[in-house]
Amino acid sequence: MKLLDLGLARFMQDQIGDSQLTQEGMGMGTPDYMAPEQFRDALHADERTDIYGLGCTLYHLIAGQVPFPGSSFAEKSHAHAKKEPIPLEERCPEIPAGLAHVVAKMMAKHPSERYQSAAEVAEALAPFVAGNSHSLIQLKQTGR
Repeated sequence: MKLLDLGLARFMQDQIGDSQLTQEGMGMGTPDYMAPEQFRDALHADERTDIYGLGCTLYHLIAGQVPFPGSSFAEKSHAHAKKEPIPLEERCPEIPAGLAHVVAKMMAKHPSERYQSAAEVAEALAPFVAGNSHSLIQLKQTGR
Protein backbone atom coordinates (compact mmCIF):
# COMPACT_ATOMS: atom_id res chain seq x y z
CA MET A 1 0.00 0.00 0.00
CA LYS A 2 1.24 3.48 -0.81
CA LEU A 3 0.05 6.56 1.00
CA LEU A 4 -0.10 9.73 -1.06
CA ASP A 5 -0.46 13.35 -0.07
CA LEU A 6 -1.63 15.27 -3.10
CA GLY A 7 -2.39 18.48 -1.25
CA LEU A 8 -0.29 21.53 -0.61
CA ALA A 9 1.94 19.58 1.71
CA ARG A 10 5.31 21.10 0.96
CA PHE A 11 6.40 24.70 0.96
CA MET A 12 9.82 25.25 -0.53
CA GLN A 13 12.31 27.37 1.36
CA ASP A 14 12.15 30.20 -1.18
CA GLN A 15 8.32 30.41 -0.81
CA ILE A 16 8.21 30.82 2.95
CA GLY A 17 7.14 34.29 3.94
CA ASP A 18 6.24 35.24 0.36
CA SER A 19 3.32 37.63 0.58
CA GLN A 20 2.52 36.98 -3.10
CA LEU A 21 2.10 33.23 -2.58
CA THR A 22 -1.66 33.18 -3.07
CA GLN A 23 -2.24 36.26 -5.21
CA GLU A 24 -4.54 35.90 -8.17
CA GLY A 25 -2.81 34.42 -11.21
CA MET A 26 0.11 33.01 -9.24
CA GLY A 27 0.95 29.33 -9.65
CA MET A 28 -0.05 27.21 -6.67
CA GLY A 29 0.36 23.54 -5.95
CA THR A 30 2.88 20.95 -4.90
CA PRO A 31 5.85 21.76 -7.19
CA ASP A 32 6.78 18.12 -7.82
CA TYR A 33 3.44 17.54 -9.56
CA MET A 34 2.70 20.92 -11.19
CA ALA A 35 2.32 21.33 -14.94
CA PRO A 36 4.46 23.95 -16.69
CA GLU A 37 1.43 26.16 -17.36
CA GLN A 38 0.39 25.95 -13.71
CA PHE A 39 3.68 27.57 -12.64
CA ARG A 40 3.02 30.45 -15.05
CA ASP A 41 -0.69 31.09 -14.55
CA ALA A 42 -2.89 28.83 -12.46
CA LEU A 43 -6.06 30.64 -13.58
CA HIS A 44 -5.79 29.13 -17.04
CA ALA A 45 -5.19 25.59 -15.84
CA ASP A 46 -7.64 23.01 -17.13
CA GLU A 47 -8.24 19.25 -17.09
CA ARG A 48 -4.97 18.69 -18.97
CA THR A 49 -3.11 20.33 -16.09
CA ASP A 50 -4.52 17.68 -13.77
CA ILE A 51 -3.52 14.98 -16.27
CA TYR A 52 0.08 16.25 -16.10
CA GLY A 53 -0.02 16.12 -12.29
CA LEU A 54 -1.39 12.58 -12.35
CA GLY A 55 1.38 11.62 -14.78
CA CYS A 56 3.96 12.98 -12.33
CA THR A 57 2.28 11.02 -9.53
CA LEU A 58 2.40 7.79 -11.55
CA TYR A 59 6.04 8.50 -12.43
CA HIS A 60 6.82 8.88 -8.72
CA LEU A 61 4.97 5.67 -7.80
CA ILE A 62 6.72 3.65 -10.52
CA ALA A 63 10.22 5.16 -10.31
CA GLY A 64 10.34 5.71 -6.57
CA GLN A 65 11.21 9.37 -6.98
CA VAL A 66 9.68 12.50 -8.43
CA PRO A 67 10.38 13.31 -12.08
CA PHE A 68 12.46 16.38 -11.26
CA PRO A 69 14.25 16.16 -7.93
CA GLY A 70 15.50 19.50 -6.76
CA SER A 71 15.39 21.75 -3.79
CA SER A 72 13.92 25.06 -4.84
CA PHE A 73 10.64 26.13 -6.37
CA ALA A 74 12.55 27.88 -9.17
CA GLU A 75 14.53 24.72 -10.03
CA LYS A 76 11.37 22.67 -10.20
CA SER A 77 9.56 25.29 -12.29
CA HIS A 78 12.44 25.38 -14.79
CA ALA A 79 12.68 21.58 -14.95
CA HIS A 80 8.96 21.06 -15.56
CA ALA A 81 9.02 23.69 -18.31
CA LYS A 82 12.29 22.85 -20.07
CA LYS A 83 13.72 19.44 -19.09
CA GLU A 84 12.71 15.86 -19.74
CA PRO A 85 12.67 13.42 -16.83
CA ILE A 86 14.86 10.34 -16.95
CA PRO A 87 12.72 7.88 -18.93
CA LEU A 88 10.78 5.43 -16.80
CA GLU A 89 12.30 2.57 -18.82
CA GLU A 90 15.72 3.55 -17.46
CA ARG A 91 14.55 3.97 -13.87
CA CYS A 92 12.44 0.80 -13.89
CA PRO A 93 13.47 -1.58 -16.73
CA GLU A 94 10.64 -4.04 -15.98
CA ILE A 95 7.91 -1.48 -16.75
CA PRO A 96 5.77 -2.31 -19.80
CA ALA A 97 6.78 -0.03 -22.67
CA GLY A 98 3.15 0.91 -23.22
CA LEU A 99 2.75 2.12 -19.64
CA ALA A 100 5.93 4.19 -19.89
CA HIS A 101 4.50 5.74 -23.07
CA VAL A 102 1.19 6.58 -21.38
CA VAL A 103 2.95 8.30 -18.46
CA ALA A 104 5.24 10.22 -20.83
CA LYS A 105 2.25 11.43 -22.85
CA MET A 106 0.50 12.52 -19.65
CA MET A 107 3.61 14.57 -18.82
CA ALA A 108 4.00 16.25 -22.21
CA LYS A 109 5.20 19.85 -21.84
CA HIS A 110 2.40 21.29 -23.99
CA PRO A 111 -1.22 20.60 -22.99
CA SER A 112 -2.19 19.93 -26.62
CA GLU A 113 0.24 16.97 -26.68
CA ARG A 114 -1.29 15.33 -23.58
CA TYR A 115 -4.42 13.24 -23.32
CA GLN A 116 -7.29 15.69 -23.56
CA SER A 117 -9.59 14.16 -20.97
CA ALA A 118 -9.62 11.88 -17.95
CA ALA A 119 -11.62 9.40 -20.01
CA GLU A 120 -8.77 9.17 -22.52
CA VAL A 121 -6.32 8.58 -19.67
CA ALA A 122 -8.54 5.86 -18.18
CA GLU A 123 -8.78 4.14 -21.55
CA ALA A 124 -5.00 4.31 -22.07
CA LEU A 125 -4.30 2.92 -18.58
CA ALA A 126 -6.91 0.13 -18.73
CA PRO A 127 -4.60 -2.47 -20.36
CA PHE A 128 -2.23 -2.18 -17.39
CA VAL A 129 -4.85 -3.00 -14.76
CA ALA A 130 -5.25 -6.65 -13.80
CA GLY A 131 -7.87 -8.07 -16.18
CA ASN A 132 -10.12 -9.67 -13.61
CA SER A 133 -9.97 -6.93 -11.03
CA HIS A 134 -12.80 -4.76 -9.79
CA SER A 135 -10.52 -1.79 -10.51
CA LEU A 136 -10.59 -2.49 -14.24
CA ILE A 137 -14.39 -2.53 -14.28
CA GLN A 138 -14.48 0.80 -12.45
CA LEU A 139 -11.79 2.23 -14.75
CA LYS A 140 -13.76 1.23 -17.85
CA GLN A 141 -16.93 2.79 -16.41
CA THR A 142 -15.01 6.00 -15.69
CA GLY A 143 -13.87 6.02 -19.32
CA ARG A 144 -17.48 6.01 -20.50
